[in-house]
Amino acid sequence: MSGDRLLYRYVTSPCVRVLVGPASHQQEFFVHQSLICGRSEFFSNAMSGHWKETVNREVPLPEDEPDIFALYLKLLYVSAVNFNKHL
Repeated sequence: MSGDRLLYRYVTSPCVRVLVGPASHQQEFFVHQSLICGRSEFFSNAMSGHWKETVNREVPLPEDEPDIFALYLKLLYVSAVNFNKHL
């Protein structure tokens, strides 16, 4: 599949809402489903089948760090991450 067609598939797929971190400092992220499910077995499983996450299009990650998840999304979308900044 060409790069343009692959990008088109990602940006035309529905978004998934991901809630990252404990309730006290939880952050909300939106990511294209085909992008994250194509790269993550966890998200692929969470968004398929008869799960609450599939119906609500929402995946809670209360034990993860929002800053780390933001880096992961940057890696997914632009294939690069700058590690010069302190987290």
